[in-house]
Amino acid sequence: MATLLVLLLEVTPTPSRTVTGISEKQTPSSVYYTTFDMAITADHIRDKLIKELAAVHVDVEDTSPNRCAASYKVLVVSSQFEGKPLLQRHRMVNTCLAEELKEIHAFEQKTLTPEQWEKQKSQ
Repeated sequence: MATLLVLLLEVTPTPSRTVTGISEKQTPSSVYYTTFDMAITADHIRDKLIKELAAVHVDVEDTSPNRCAASYKVLVVSSQFEGKPLLQRHRMVNTCLAEELKEIHAFEQKTLTPEQWEKQKSQ
């Protein structure tokens, strides 16, 4: 589960007053913070990998037995992987998804360059 932090402002009416022609009727009187647990989704993972790794192709599969977002398998294709060994590529993905991986119990990844992806597709 990922946590969403929400800022809530309590606004209380104050007597109307005009300051240089602008009517000022409400001011924040209290600030509250609350959190909501959010399930990590395949779409969230896909979008984040595309955005942060400039991925040209991402497949994300929820491999949990009941699709409960506890286990994922991903294929990431990015030109940022060019010239990098497998371990460094995996670390890039792990860094990108650091917050999400705190909640995911199993994560399998395959990382390819666009050239490797095209070669694999043609086989």
